[in-house]
Amino acid sequence: DAEICAAWLHDLLGVEVPGGGVDGLQEALRSGVVLCNAVNRIKPGQIGRVQQSTMPFPMRENIASFCDACRVLGVPDRDNFTTQDLFEGRNMRQVMVCMFSL
Repeated sequence: DAEICAAWLHDLLGVEVPGGGVDGLQEALRSGVVLCNAVNRIKPGQIGRVQQSTMPFPMRENIASFCDACRVLGVPDRDNFTTQDLFEGRNMRQVMVCMFSL
């Protein structure tokens, strides 16, 4: 599943996600920047401000913006995830479910 998500991101954005399965995917997505850019590629301007900071709070804001945008784009709540699921790596399976649903 992590490889499928990585391939989707590569096709959509041209971004290389490092190997390492779920751990590599979590590290690549943890800042939320790649996910926000993916949403903005699907629907330009959906996420107005993508923060490039490596500090935890802005990274969490990016992830929350992505989750909110998924709801707007029709991803059911049951398929979405929480900020902690990704940022802390608690439930990467749910992150991938959300990406598949998007």
